[in-house]
Amino acid sequence: MSEDAPHITMAELEAMGIPESDYSKLQVLSTTVRVDAITAVVQLPDGSHRTVTGKLTATVGATVKPTATIGRPKHNTELMMPGTLTLAPNDPGSTILGPALSGKNGWQPDDGEGYPGYPVKKDAAVGWLRMRPAALDLDQRLPAAAIQALQARAQLDVDNLGPQDLQLWMCISNQLTLLQNPDGGFAITYVSYARARGLNAEKVQKNGRQNREAFNDSLRRLANLDFAVTLKRNPKAKKKAGRPDEVRGRMILVEALDREVAVPLKGMSDEYVSVVTTWRVLPGQAWRASYQQNMVGRFPRKLMEYDPHNLGLEVRLGWYLGTQTAIRASYGSLADPISVGVVLHGISEPMPADRRMVAKLRDRLIKALDRLQEDGVLQSWQWAGDTPLGQDLAAARFHYVYGADAMREHLDHHPMARTAWVTDEMQALLPEAGR
Repeated sequence: MSEDAPHITMAELEAMGIPESDYSKLQVLSTTVRVDAITAVVQLPDGSHRTVTGKLTATVGATVKPTATIGRPKHNTELMMPGTLTLAPNDPGSTILGPALSGKNGWQPDDGEGYPGYPVKKDAAVGWLRMRPAALDLDQRLPAAAIQALQARAQLDVDNLGPQDLQLWMCISNQLTLLQNPDGGFAITYVSYARARGLNAEKVQKNGRQNREAFNDSLRRLANLDFAVTLKRNPKAKKKAGRPDEVRGRMILVEALDREVAVPLKGMSDEYVSVVTTWRVLPGQAWRASYQQNMVGRFPRKLMEYDPHNLGLEVRLGWYLGTQTAIRASYGSLADPISVGVVLHGISEPMPADRRMVAKLRDRLIKALDRLQEDGVLQSWQWAGDTPLGQDLAAARFHYVYGADAMREHLDHHPMARTAWVTDEMQALLPEAGR
């Protein structure tokens, strides 16, 4: 492992008007270790805060000493926080769902077992998110013809993935986090889901059969998502309690609570079909892994109210930034900018090769971020520099602050987030009402 501790230079100290005699009055309030950086929040003599970041290269699971250095390069005043921190992996369960559920881009037709798979190669996480029918968890000794039918259906499910599945996932995840005991699950119908989205339940019921089938299909797609992801760790490092070495299993489990017999449509079929009308949703092993690490996003209801067909980009952006907020809250890095290239990859939005199309994508992105801010999904957002032009878009970075209600929950759960919240950098990003 090698590291460059966070460092405030002499020039910066002089620019801030801090004499060398006051170096001893500087205090490191907190340090945050991430996969590629170590960040320190330093309190200056006047009581204001300054965040400094140093590079870090380490294996997940390695133990590092959180330090910050202040002053001359050869004669540093080193301030060390008591104890050590263990480098934690980003959560592969929640973060991979966005690009995977945004559409079929990135999916491969065969994960090695005959089912469509979305490859996971992120930070220290390697593996697959597979569209593997949940029925196989109950009986893997199905006839060859039945397995082939399930594989064909799985590919059809991938082809039908879209923002509507992300909206259902956000609603389910929100509800699970509200439960005192998430393992008990909750009941859901297509009508209760419509109400949760702010839709008119009476109108939804007028096209009841069609809306119920669409809801059941979307719920089944989510239940068929199967994780098989391994987290690389330093073999010499001790495992930290609550952080798994692998994320395997499903994000959610579903079971039918109530059914009714659907009357066949005239001229279509003579068969009566049993249709599920009420489901019970339970947390799967992969969701629990995310929940145990406090890395499950909290998503504003407005995201569920959006029309997924006309505002699909807003849905995907809102989901991704909400999930990243959960991760950043646990690390205390809420004020850090995020690159457009990372965001586009996270929502499965390809970067065009044509310069004119890049400009159109930039305008769409700006419009979507403005819409999210107007609707309260974001409290604010701003470029970290000039508005990007042409092919510079992917490298451009922007700051954002997620919705007020979601932020309050993260601040309640994460001490590092509370420390970061009072820094000057963070306060400068907040609208006056949110300070």
